[in-house]
Amino acid sequence: MPLFIDGGTFATRPACVSLSWPVYCRAYPKWPAIFAATLILAAVLGETRGLAVALVLLAGLIGIIFVQHTKARFRGGALCAGRVINAHPFQVAVLTDLANDGLSSYPVLKVFSPPRPAGPTNLGTRLAAVLLYSGTTPAGHWADCHPELALAANPSVALHEELLSRLADQEWQDLAAACEEIPKPYKCGLYPLSR
Repeated sequence: MPLFIDGGTFATRPACVSLSWPVYCRAYPKWPAIFAATLILAAVLGETRGLAVALVLLAGLIGIIFVQHTKARFRGGALCAGRVINAHPFQVAVLTDLANDGLSSYPVLKVFSPPRPAGPTNLGTRLAAVLLYSGTTPAGHWADCHPELALAANPSVALHEELLSRLADQEWQDLAAACEEIPKPYKCGLYPLSR
């Protein structure tokens, strides 16, 4: 996942999802755990004052970067249609276009395995996803995309329904067709599609 968000690019349809930190930290506990472990280590090494101060400063820097990055991701990341394609393991497919010039097209299906959100997640369940793009290729498109479910940031049913309503029927049809185009059993990865 890209650590820094390029301020020179923007999503044509930003998700504009407000973040609920308790919900997000339950879904993705790794970063809060790293932050807490750094603070605990600083407390244990309190006798070595210089090292403790350095660890607290490091934890603070990690925390600031994490908070700013996560807020920016859900506020400005691209809103895309997602669909549950496998229950065990839990997998979601997202259809997007990696083209970054506004003139060409490079459609892909990204299969990923996010934390399972609360609520119904049966096969075919529609989910709103927020994507960031990374890397560039000689062909002139993004190299990869990094989706997260909007429900991982905010469990509001009303917000999720509003996000789903912003996605056109054609997007859901294209997503269903793309899921039939890739090999089964589904595996996490990026699948270029026929144009």
